[in-house]
Amino acid sequence: MELMLTLFFGFFAGTFITWAWWTISPKLKRRERNIEKRSELLNRQLEKLDQQRKDIQQEVELQLDTERTRISSELHDDIIQRLSGIRLSLLHIISIHTIPEETATRIKQLTTDLTETIEITRVLIWGLSLTEVEGKSLVAMLGELCSKIGRTSLLKISFTSVMEEWERPVSDFVKKEIHRIVQESIHNAIKYSNGWKVSVKAQWHHNRVSISIEDDGEGIKKRESSGFGIENLYRRTSEINATLEIVPNSPHGTIVRLELPHEALKETI
Repeated sequence: MELMLTLFFGFFAGTFITWAWWTISPKLKRRERNIEKRSELLNRQLEKLDQQRKDIQQEVELQLDTERTRISSELHDDIIQRLSGIRLSLLHIISIHTIPEETATRIKQLTTDLTETIEITRVLIWGLSLTEVEGKSLVAMLGELCSKIGRTSLLKISFTSVMEEWERPVSDFVKKEIHRIVQESIHNAIKYSNGWKVSVKAQWHHNRVSISIEDDGEGIKKRESSGFGIENLYRRTSEINATLEIVPNSPHGTIVRLELPHEALKETI
C-alpha cells in the first residue's frame, strides 16, 4: 500500500513538474525576451539622448566661439586703435611742445600706463579668439598660437616640439581644449609672472603627449593658485581625460604641465 502511494505521488509530482515546465517556462522566456527588448529600447533611447546632448553642447561651443571671435574683432579694431591713437598723441605733444618737466613726466607715465593697457587688452583678445583647428596638427596649432601671442607680447614666447615623428592625430574638440589651456597658461604668465620669457614645449612619448608652459618669473603666488582661472584649467583638463599640474620652476618661475594618454586624443564631448 505504501509502495502504491509512493508511486502515485511520484507520478503525480512528475506529471505536475512536466506540466509546469511546458506551461510556465514559455511564459518566463517570453517575459525575459520582453525585458530584454525593453532594455534594448531604453539603451537606444539613452544613446539617442546622449547624442542629442553632445550635439547641443557642440552647437553651444560653436556659437560661443563665433561670439568670442566677433567681440575680439571689435576690441581689436576699435579699442586697440583708440588707445594706440591716444598714446601717439601724447608722445607727439612731448616731442613738439615745450612743457614743464613735471607735466612731461606725468605724460610719459600716462603713455606707459596706456602701453600696459594695450598689452593687457591684446592678451584678452587672444583669450577670446580661437584659431581654427580643423585640418591642423597639434604641433602646428601650438606653434601658430605661440607665434601670434609672441608678436603682440612684451615677453618672448617660444615653442619647441620633441619627438614630433611620434605625433598622433588629435580630435578637433581635444585640440580646442588644449588650445584654451595653453593660451590661458601663457596669459597667466604674461599677466602675473613679471618674467621675461615663456617657453612652450610639446613632447611625444610612446603612450602619451606632454605639454609644458614654463616662465622665468616670480613663481607661484597664493592668489594665483586658486580662483576661477585655475579652476577653469582643471575643468578643461578633466573634460579631455588629461592630467594637469602647476609646480615651481627651477631656479625660479612656474611650470604648467599637461599630459594626455594617446587614448584620450580622440575624446569628444
